[in-house]
Amino acid sequence: MFSIWPELFAFELLAVFLLRIVAGYFFMLMGMRLLRAVQATGTQRTALRTLCAIYATAQLIVGALLFVGYYTQPAAAVGVMLTLFPIGSGGKTSRCEQHVELLLFTITLALLFLGPGAFAFDLPI
Repeated sequence: MFSIWPELFAFELLAVFLLRIVAGYFFMLMGMRLLRAVQATGTQRTALRTLCAIYATAQLIVGALLFVGYYTQPAAAVGVMLTLFPIGSGGKTSRCEQHVELLLFTITLALLFLGPGAFAFDLPI
């Protein structure tokens, strides 16, 4: 296939690195927002609060692992599952939030197959 700038294909590890950093940032951001929302609610439904807190903690852990580049493929697999089953929204998600979830699903699915990229602890052998 004809390519305008074939020299840019040499930077594929940096492109995957940028995808990994962005996905980690968004997972950490969404996890912190959900954890703050759980702490701020005064609801008596402790089972729902506990489930949301566990979900937010999982998002934070996945985000941190992706950001650092440690256990990237298992973290990406868990990230795919977390974006498939959003918890705590009650079915009232905005269109923007749905688009971010779809984008995170796509990025984490790509990271599952592409690996960690550059500047990671678990570089592919």
